[in-house]
Amino acid sequence: MRIARSGFTLVELMVSSLLFSLVIAALSAIYSTAFGQSGKAFREGRVKAMALGSMKAIMKHVGESNRIDLPTRAGGGITGRHLTGCSNQAPDGARITPSENVTRFHFCVRLTNLPPGRACDGEPDPAPCMFYYTKENASACVASDVTDANCGTATSAMGSPRFLASGLEINAGMPANGYFTRAPGALLAGEANSVRMTYKVTRAPVGNGKKTIYIVDTTASGQFGVFP
Repeated sequence: MRIARSGFTLVELMVSSLLFSLVIAALSAIYSTAFGQSGKAFREGRVKAMALGSMKAIMKHVGESNRIDLPTRAGGGITGRHLTGCSNQAPDGARITPSENVTRFHFCVRLTNLPPGRACDGEPDPAPCMFYYTKENASACVASDVTDANCGTATSAMGSPRFLASGLEINAGMPANGYFTRAPGALLAGEANSVRMTYKVTRAPVGNGKKTIYIVDTTASGQFGVFP
């Protein structure tokens, strides 16, 4: 007496394998597209956050400042990679609000990656990068020791910096190093403490994507119009 056994024929196995392969291929395409879109959104969001964060930090410190030291307004106005000044310090050196400390702030743009060749923020984003320092003192505004060479590293006077943005580029029409600009004395006389910040925060394209660019171009003004 023979017993019937259930099973699959070779044709059935081949058809099942084909259908399974088609399903996996479709799921892979969906996953790849979704992953690529999420990666693109993350990269664009990060660039936007750096542009907005750097602009807000500059606006805040310049808006609270009573003195801008760099860029200077001498020689018809100066453009450069450094923006530094003080808040809560009157022209005679006294604290405007005695109960609060005097604060030195210093923004700088580094043109090269940090030694030994690592990116400015530990990410693959390249230099130029922007950093900023703040230092409080109970009596007077400390002298900043941040330079082109040590921008982005800890210094003895200003301490450790905070990273703001990477992949910076000069905006069209601006001279070399045209990140921060002060108006000359003969122009905008009523805006002695105004500083123009202008730069692009970028991210190189990934794969077939496009380059991500956010442009910052605005003016921040400090208090009272006290300037050296």
